[in-house]
Amino acid sequence: MTNNRFKLEALFSDNMVLPVGKAFRIGGQGPIGATVSVKVNNQVQTTIVDKQGQWVCQLAPINDSRTVYTLQATCGTVTQYVRDICFGRVILLSGQSNIEYQMKNDHDFKQMQAGLDLTNAFFYAVPQVEAISAAGVVKPAGLAAASWQPIDQQHLGELSAIGFYALLALIKSGLEMPIGLVSCYKGGTSASSWLPATTLTQDAALTATFIKPFEQAVQHKTANQFTVELADYQSQVTQHNLDLERFIAANPTVSLSDAKNQVGHTPWPPPMTPDSFLRPSGLYQTMTMMIQHYTFDQVVWYQGENDAPQPTVYEKLLVAVITEWRQLLADRTLPYYIVQLPKYADEPHDAWAQIRQAQLKVTQKLSNVHLISITDTGEEHNIHPSAKRVPGMRIGRIMAGNGYSDTPVIADVIRKGLTVELTVNAAQQLTLNSPCDFEYLQAGHWLKTRVIQVGPTHLQVAVPEETQLLRYGYANCPTMQLFNENTDPVAPFVLNLQTKEFE
Repeated sequence: MTNNRFKLEALFSDNMVLPVGKAFRIGGQGPIGATVSVKVNNQVQTTIVDKQGQWVCQLAPINDSRTVYTLQATCGTVTQYVRDICFGRVILLSGQSNIEYQMKNDHDFKQMQAGLDLTNAFFYAVPQVEAISAAGVVKPAGLAAASWQPIDQQHLGELSAIGFYALLALIKSGLEMPIGLVSCYKGGTSASSWLPATTLTQDAALTATFIKPFEQAVQHKTANQFTVELADYQSQVTQHNLDLERFIAANPTVSLSDAKNQVGHTPWPPPMTPDSFLRPSGLYQTMTMMIQHYTFDQVVWYQGENDAPQPTVYEKLLVAVITEWRQLLADRTLPYYIVQLPKYADEPHDAWAQIRQAQLKVTQKLSNVHLISITDTGEEHNIHPSAKRVPGMRIGRIMAGNGYSDTPVIADVIRKGLTVELTVNAAQQLTLNSPCDFEYLQAGHWLKTRVIQVGPTHLQVAVPEETQLLRYGYANCPTMQLFNENTDPVAPFVLNLQTKEFE
């Protein structure tokens, strides 16, 4: 701390929503060694400001979601109040650009805005601080102070589209309590940006993939060299945007997806600098630290696009993110909902398929981690599809907890001569929308085969007896053909038929 001023962290402010029926924390800064007391609903807890000038109190659960509360925090002669506090469902939205994608850009924004009439729904957007210098200078400059806002017609455009549609699905499911959405995301980011440096440096593969390239990119360069590189990059982006604008003007009936396929995509990534938000651990040090003392009911993690260049380490990254954030948030069983990437063609061969496989494997490896596949959505040549209603509503419906806790996944495999029978969970009635091509590996080549029988929760696939690996939907831009009765797709996979585990 650079001063002794007593204060609450910014998230703990008027109109905030805290989890009902769950112990919660309140944190802030203050004079080292001072006593802080926090009072809410006649409950008082005290703590001491630590040597870093930080303090945190844990309070017992409050089970009333109908009353509006006031919190009082006192240190010496200074008292701060937080008013209009609700207790209900609190959801953390995190990841990169597709969960960051705002409602004002959504295909159905005007329709949703015109008909919006919500009560007791609020959101908080964590400021996208990219770096903080040793002198305390924040980059980028001029970031607006964050505060809790109602989800109403005025503020809807600022909200994550995925988050908004998930909220609608929660309400539709019968959730009758306040809902708070906290967004902590940044477009274009690798999961490595959201991890502490110690986690990356303690693993040889992560060090080689992220730490070493970053060090090589920034060492022995002057400030002027960084300025020139960034200016050159921005020039490329400006030219691309002009070319795209001209193409669309000359071809007004062409979709944005097809236009980008013709003109090319926005140049990415920008050149690395010592304070780039893309640097390893960068956003963990800034944005993640802003939520470290808050308490959540559920986390939605929609990320992976920016890790396509290095998909073989993504499983490690995702396990680390979940483990580290649970530890930071002091909630080792915090439910995570992993959004399996949609379809998108313009990536290295099978890169997104590998990311999806890693996401699937992590949900099988860690407890209370759920998979929500949206692989039936997306656009072939547009990494930021504007229609977020279907994936968002699916996410919210599953998070509501009234039915399946995941989208369908292969749960078991039994060999039957020249066929294998696959059992699917999260389904009561499977449907096959078109001839369903599976692939099996033989002599180093993937060969197509077909489903020969579909039952309510199982299917039979023809494969030679010696087949070891079977896969479905394994492509950057697959056509999904198997669904449950809720029209949720069976998650794409690569399956080892001998071990009955995902490869």
